[in-house]
Amino acid sequence: MKTTFTIFLILVCSILFFGCAKTVDTVEAPEAKVSRLLTGIGNRYWHLSKIYVNNIQQTLSDAQMKYTKTYTIDPTKQNAGKFTNSDGLSGTWAITGSINYIESFVSGGGAGLQVNYLILDISENTLDVQYSANNKLVREVYYAY
Repeated sequence: MKTTFTIFLILVCSILFFGCAKTVDTVEAPEAKVSRLLTGIGNRYWHLSKIYVNNIQQTLSDAQMKYTKTYTIDPTKQNAGKFTNSDGLSGTWAITGSINYIESFVSGGGAGLQVNYLILDISENTLDVQYSANNKLVREVYYAY
């Protein structure tokens, strides 16, 4: 009877000990978080919902109301990948800081261009970014689908 009780006691203590063990949460680097939110589980589709120029909301044209971007992560890089948009433009993107990323592409005229984005807000469903173009501050707000 003592042996059964001892085994039972050891079993109960083991269950309590292993059941109460703490797990260590890994902290996600800010750049990795932006990359994950931008691309989802491999790629994410973003639909344009608002544009502001110099802090004034613009009325979207028919083409802008249908405008989308797709960001895809490069499996060999943690914070970079490719993008395409509904205008047929494609290029690469790379995280350059916890609240910044760059899109690089070749224009229709053959010139290499870059757009430096400042991320105002990003979540699984919202992308709010701004950049400067032609001496204007442009803010684009997207939602994911």
